[in-house]
Amino acid sequence: MKLKLSFETMELDDQIVAIPVGEFRESYQGVIVVNETGALILKLLMEETSEEKIVQRLCELYEVSEERAADDARKYIEEFRKRDFLME
Repeated sequence: MKLKLSFETMELDDQIVAIPVGEFRESYQGVIVVNETGALILKLLMEETSEEKIVQRLCELYEVSEERAADDARKYIEEFRKRDFLME
């Protein structure tokens, strides 16, 4: 899976926001507020990847259980699916 849109993330008022860039600015007008985990998942989804690889990376970086990483990954991936951001 991979994002259909390109995003840049930045900190704004103690929050991380993802803003569509390039040609996608016109098709999706708005920002997405994410936490550090969500920002990492967005970054990983800029390239073709799998849910399993995302979970593995979350476990490596945050030293959390695979169950916790999988829950976090699923929540973000489902939200991105609902918004039609993913190519699968």
